[in-house]
Amino acid sequence: RLALDYAIDKQEVMEGALYGQGQVAASPAAPGSEWEHPDLQPREQDLDKAQEHLEAAGYPDGFEVSFQIPEQYNDQVTAAEVIESQVSEVGIDLNIQLITWSNWLSDVYTDRDFEATTSSYLALWFPDAGFHRPFHSEGAFFFTGWQDDEYDELIDEARQSYDMAERAPLYHDAAEILQERRSGHILLYWTPTLMARTTNYHGEVMSPDGSTFRFEDTWFQ
Repeated sequence: RLALDYAIDKQEVMEGALYGQGQVAASPAAPGSEWEHPDLQPREQDLDKAQEHLEAAGYPDGFEVSFQIPEQYNDQVTAAEVIESQVSEVGIDLNIQLITWSNWLSDVYTDRDFEATTSSYLALWFPDAGFHRPFHSEGAFFFTGWQDDEYDELIDEARQSYDMAERAPLYHDAAEILQERRSGHILLYWTPTLMARTTNYHGEVMSPDGSTFRFEDTWFQ
């Protein structure tokens, strides 16, 4: 996973998949929130380091795996194609297989019968959606099989705290674990929520955490 992480230029992936209308991800914390680690940066592409990790893992000439992508998510298909091209420079052969969403749910998510895949999550401003659901071993969307007891304990502790100053550093420590201990994910990018409105439409449409549309306090003028 480290070799893959170093072989990927995440900025290029984001620009190709989202036409540049996004942000490269370093952690599951919403950008600009208290939960975002102030010093953690996305791992930059370094093909020499990728090669070093391949050799250390016993794959000096690279390796080949299937790369199952849900075909109806255009950004994930494009991202997969960019990643496939990038990692081939160090001998990693990602064999893209476009599959239906129903097959992804049954084969990849439920049966965990996959070698590599892409997925996306609704990670809200509140950190539980990003840190617990996909990464905690008891999370609702956990499917990679990666498990770290210290990470789980940090998230469990953070979920029970109402003190922002006490809670945020716990998520910062958890973000460091995700990056340094090579979790089952390589974080790529944040997809923006883009909306357009006519000039005579007023009010706040989105809920404070960004999860739902609310129209009770909106009006035309």
